[in-house]
Amino acid sequence: MSWKHRISDWLRPFDLLYDRLKRHWKTIKSSKRLSPIQLMAYRGYCSSEKLWLKGRVLEDQLIVARREDSVWRNVVNTYKRFNSREIWGAKVDIRVGEQSFLLQSDREGYFELDIATPKSFLQPANAWLHPIIDLIRTPWTTVDQQSEGEVLFPIQPKFGVITDIDDTIIHTGVASRLMWRAIYRTILKNAGSRVSIKEASAFFRALSKDQTTDQFFNPVFYVSNSPWNLYDLIDDFLRFNQLPKGPILLRDLGLPTDPRPSGYKGHKFETISRILHTYPDLKFVLIGDSGEKDTDIYLDVTQQFPGRIIAIYIRDVQHQGRTARVRNLIENSGRAEVKLLTHFGEAVPHAEALGLLKTRVYNDYFGQARG
Repeated sequence: MSWKHRISDWLRPFDLLYDRLKRHWKTIKSSKRLSPIQLMAYRGYCSSEKLWLKGRVLEDQLIVARREDSVWRNVVNTYKRFNSREIWGAKVDIRVGEQSFLLQSDREGYFELDIATPKSFLQPANAWLHPIIDLIRTPWTTVDQQSEGEVLFPIQPKFGVITDIDDTIIHTGVASRLMWRAIYRTILKNAGSRVSIKEASAFFRALSKDQTTDQFFNPVFYVSNSPWNLYDLIDDFLRFNQLPKGPILLRDLGLPTDPRPSGYKGHKFETISRILHTYPDLKFVLIGDSGEKDTDIYLDVTQQFPGRIIAIYIRDVQHQGRTARVRNLIENSGRAEVKLLTHFGEAVPHAEALGLLKTRVYNDYFGQARG
């Protein structure tokens, strides 16, 4: 067990006690006034056999974000995102096809559905399916609030794409000294003012594009160590920059409610593993950057899932020490499908040779982005 997990296990009882006291106080306070409630449904995914969906119940912070927001408005919205007021013990009913599932939010406000896919949910077949999520009550009042979720159901994909976000598609600066660039961009920038990695939109759209119809596409899953608090900002960024729509799979900032299972390898590895188990007959392309541990994680995935990974593309963040470490890691792995790139355009010939995209389609998308 790592030292981080040991500290987490030691702190967990104190964190739980604090949350219980906070919940008790909030119940007393909220019983005297009704705060607006936000029912968040994060994008999920399913196959004909398995379905995964997550959401969260919060006191609504009334975040209104626009592309033209001032720096001060960005600071205020960032504060609101991280000063989230979770609702522990909310009752949520999720209708998936003809079946209903009653869940209760945990102490961080999350609820999670991980089930065998009801066959009635898949009819009629569509790339995006819509469960109905009803918030029934909170610990202090009955509620009648409904949200329509989105669950990805890929139809005849040729392969899937799993990608990191920070410094892979968004300039973040995670590799900067003391992460000051990442902190600056998170606090002072919004989805409209944050900068996309050059050629990312064209590359990902070309990978996702099916040449025959818009209904069929290769799914893209966004897996990041960024917190769920930034979900709305990342979702807006993907839309503004015309990146393919897909599940955005982030992590919780708080301590885990239960001890990690033996052999737990971290959020990214476990999330990627769940995706690969959901689609056992589908092969994947993994995309990340040299700023953190993407290469290590992806190489571990190739060992745990032999024959499932077509290619690994790692964007070089131009940090001398980290670049050298990743280059040595790739060379020592002996795996020809791992490519270290200065920019995504370098991957296009390799990807075309593997049948993953067409250069013509990539060039069309790149021209649109420049225009």
